[in-house]
Amino acid sequence: MSLAKARKGLKTAKKGGILTPQQKSINEFLRIPKSNKITSRFSPFDSDQAEEAYNYCAKFMKIANENPDNPIEKVLEYAKEETETTDPELIRYALMSFITHHPSARNRNLRIPPLIKRSPESCVPQKKITLSHGPVVSDEKVGESVGDIELYMNWYREDPNLNEHHEHWHIVYSGQGIPNFKDPESGEPVNKDRHGELFVYMHRQMLARYDIELLGINLPLIKPLDNYCAPIEEGYKPNENLSNREECIDIFGSREPNSVLDSAGINKLEKKRKELEKTIEEGKFCDGTEITIDLLGAFIEYSNFPGKQEMFKKLGDLHGTGHGVIGRINPVDGVMTQTRVAARDPVFWRWHRHIDNLINTWEEKQEPNDFSNSPPVEIQDVILVFKDKLPIDYGETQDDEAAAFGEQTFGGENFDTDVSNNNYPRR
Repeated sequence: MSLAKARKGLKTAKKGGILTPQQKSINEFLRIPKSNKITSRFSPFDSDQAEEAYNYCAKFMKIANENPDNPIEKVLEYAKEETETTDPELIRYALMSFITHHPSARNRNLRIPPLIKRSPESCVPQKKITLSHGPVVSDEKVGESVGDIELYMNWYREDPNLNEHHEHWHIVYSGQGIPNFKDPESGEPVNKDRHGELFVYMHRQMLARYDIELLGINLPLIKPLDNYCAPIEEGYKPNENLSNREECIDIFGSREPNSVLDSAGINKLEKKRKELEKTIEEGKFCDGTEITIDLLGAFIEYSNFPGKQEMFKKLGDLHGTGHGVIGRINPVDGVMTQTRVAARDPVFWRWHRHIDNLINTWEEKQEPNDFSNSPPVEIQDVILVFKDKLPIDYGETQDDEAAAFGEQTFGGENFDTDVSNNNYPRR
C-alpha cells in the first residue's frame, strides 16, 4: 500500500461517504498531525497516564450531560482547549473512549474513524522482501541463524486492521474501567464483565493466529521473551513514515538487534514476575482472595478491579510494565508504547507469549471443569427482534426504552408467553 492510498483512507459514513458536521469535526480532531513531536508521549500501557485519560473521559461525559442540546460540540471545544497544555495523544485517547461509551455519541452514530484515516503514516508497510519466483519445497524449518526470519511476517504485523483491532480492544476494555456516564464524577468506574478473562482470551487468539501464519511458511513458533537480561535478538526499525524526524512525523524510535534492557527496567520486571509466580504457586493473592482467570488477567494487565486497585497496581501490571520498559529501551519511544502500532514489532508477540505462558502455569494447576451435572436445556422459541420495528422513541433514550420494553414484554411472568403472532402492546 502506498502512502497516497493510505491517506485516501476509508469511508466512514454509511451512505455515499457523506459525513455529518459532528463526525467531520471528530475526524479532524482525531487526525494525528505530522508535527507530533513532543517531549513525553502518552502511553495507554502506563497506568498513571491511563488514569489521567480516564479522568478526561469523565470530564467529557460531564460536559455532555450538562449540554444535552449540543454535547458533541461542547466536548470538542473543551478537548481542543486542553491540547494546548496537555499531551494531545492523551486527549485524543480519552475522546475515543468517550465516543465509544457515551450515549450522546453512540445515539448519533458517531464513530472513531479508521486508523488508516487517523494516522495513515502508521499504516504504510515497509518495503516488500524479495521472494523466490517459484515454490520452495522443503520439510526443514528455517533455522534461527538464517537471517531475520521476522521479515517474512512484516506483511501480517503491519496490517492496519490488525493494529486497529488491538487499539480498539484496549479502548473498549480500558484497564481503568469506564466512567459511569450517569454520574461521571462519582469516581466509581464501570468495569466490563469478565474483563480480565477477555484480556487473556483476546491476546491468546492473536498469538494463535500468528503461530498459524508462522507454521504456514515453515517458520519456528513464537519464542517467549522470558529472560529479561538476555539481548533481544529481533530488532525493529519503523518505516520512514514513522521515523522521519526532519518532518516531525509521528515519530517512533528504532531498536537495534541484540539490544538489552536497562538494569532498572529489568529489576522492575523481575520483581513483578516474582510476585506473580508466588501468587500462582499459592493459588491466592496476598489478601487471601483465591485466583480466578478473571482476577488473574486483571492482575497481570492491571485492570481497575473493584476493591483491589491499589494491590493490583503495586504488585501486578507485569503486562503494561513490560510494554513500557521494552518500548523505552532507547531515548525515543518505540512502537511498543502505543496500542495502535505495538503489534508491528516482533517483540510484541514474544512478550505476549511470555505473559500467556505465565497464565497457562496457573491454568495447568486447575482441576478439569465438570460438565456432568449441567441442567437440561430445551430451545423453545427463537425471537427475531428488528430494532427499527420496536415501539420506542428513537433518540438518546432509545437503549433504555428498548430494554424496558423487552423486560415488560418478554421478562418475568411473560417469559413463557407465545409472542409469535406479534400480539403485544404497542404504543
